[in-house]
Amino acid sequence: MIIDGHAHVILPVERHLALMDAAGVDRTILFGTRIHPERADNLDALEKELRVLDTVLAGDANNALDTYQRTTAELAEVVQAYPERFTGFGNLPLSLTHDEAANWIQQHVLANGFRGLGEFTLAPGQIRQLETVFELASDAGNLPLWVHTFAPLRLEDIQELITLSRRHSDVPLILGHLGGLYWRDIIRLAKENSQTYLDLSATYTVMAPLMAIRELPERTICSSDAPFGSPLVARVTVEQATESQEVRARVLGGTIAQLLRIG
Repeated sequence: MIIDGHAHVILPVERHLALMDAAGVDRTILFGTRIHPERADNLDALEKELRVLDTVLAGDANNALDTYQRTTAELAEVVQAYPERFTGFGNLPLSLTHDEAANWIQQHVLANGFRGLGEFTLAPGQIRQLETVFELASDAGNLPLWVHTFAPLRLEDIQELITLSRRHSDVPLILGHLGGLYWRDIIRLAKENSQTYLDLSATYTVMAPLMAIRELPERTICSSDAPFGSPLVARVTVEQATESQEVRARVLGGTIAQLLRIG
């Protein structure tokens, strides 16, 4: 089974299914989104969508509950309509109290059949906000966490994330986007921490996925970050970086299937 380990809701969903079919992808691990850049038909429209993304990356986005409820409902609708093609990850507002967050996970994550938590996108200096999430992920059966480690995070933020993860080593941590500019550092950090996994989406040089696969073939996950990336390009990148059929099968779906118990 070939699995795209990270993509966002694309509307209409038929467009996403067509991308998957063209790439030979059987299933996608799907995440909610506040924006839909795939709808933009010119640069001005795209920039309007991306301005919202900029506020998310800066940590200034609207974190009202209704925003999370809307994106969660949109995600759940797609996953429930195509359960054989999509597996969901659910997000939650980091402003919630411990008890509120626990209730949210029960009502909006587990009740929807989602298999993990994320994508968590934080501004520099905000990693400590994930402490409660790690605790609740452990309480919920060690739900995997997916954390954005590209810009604007700094290396010290990624190091703080790893330190936090060590205190909750029963919770799998997927290091999203391979750390961006810090891909060499994040590969070394992952090698030292067996609870971590490397996500290959949004890498800007083919050397990054190549080295990740060589160093950690059993904990590296192929993904596209669609609509920002292409499932086909993600698959071909892995195929070009692997000679072993066994390793290729792991990276293209075996590892994430095992992690999320996808049969």
